Amino acid sequence: MGLARLQLIAGLIVLFGLSVAGIYAAMDPAEIVRKSQNADKYVSYRGLKYADITIDKKTVRAHFKIVHRKPDHTRTEYFQPAELAGIISIDKGSDSWRYLPAQQKWQHNKWELAPQRIDLALKNYNAVSAGKEKICGRSAYVIKLIPKKKGNPSETIWVDDKYFLVLKSELRNSSGTPVSVSAFREISFEPTDIKDSAFAVPVNVKPPNNPVPDLGFKVVKPKYIPKGYSFVQTTTVPVTKDVYAAHLMYTNGINTISIFERKRDKNSDKWDDRGNMANVVRFDHGQVTFTIIGDISKAELQKIANSLK
Repeated sequence: MGLARLQLIAGLIVLFGLSVAGIYAAMDPAEIVRKSQNADKYVSYRGLKYADITIDKKTVRAHFKIVHRKPDHTRTEYFQPAELAGIISIDKGSDSWRYLPAQQKWQHNKWELAPQRIDLALKNYNAVSAGKEKICGRSAYVIKLIPKKKGNPSETIWVDDKYFLVLKSELRNSSGTPVSVSAFREISFEPTDIKDSAFAVPVNVKPPNNPVPDLGFKVVKPKYIPKGYSFVQTTTVPVTKDVYAAHLMYTNGINTISIFERKRDKNSDKWDDRGNMANVVRFDHGQVTFTIIGDISKAELQKIANSLK
């Protein structure tokens, strides 16, 4: 499976306060964005949602159902596309369980909760009000997040004006082309019939305790990263059954830059790019193949590449 397909599938798989809407008619757009980031902690809801991701002019749509109980219990069931149909994901804080129908088994992972990126996003983007629209029959603030520096993607979010949950989001690449859209088709807030059984998981499934795989080389961090981006984390990802790559991730709060480092071999030049979603720079240095992916200019990616050599 190519990297583009992996990215597409992965992309299909990721309220602060209750107020009278009229009170916030003139609310600062940045404050609306801040409230939306914490909405899940303060409201329960149930809904049907879709997500579209477009790569090379081909759009794949996922359909799924979400049941969320405040502050941190979420159940997601996927119906389409075929690669996702039947998958159930249950999140409880930093614990995540996933049922894989093809393997007829559950997986349990424990994640380190990522720090809030909202401050970084608002540092690098201007939050601009674009009025109000109806989503699922509900009144929503329309907020455009416009990059302060050209060459970065932009995002528009539709935020419920009572519960501050994001009802719809649209991401456009640095050229202004839509690359992903997600939105609720139906939603109900504060349902009273969400039961504990919705979040039941097998008690005998434990998180993996696998040692960090030996990459066979020392991971290198770039000396240059574009202004506004901060380091997130380094993880290891499987490329084949026996080959792993280091994945270094940087973000400006909305956009991400990924650097993959793997031991050079005859197959290391076969990684796909991400079509209209991002630019790619790939090169070999010594015994390591570097692949840098990001929706920024090729020139900026090349500066990153040069700082890795």
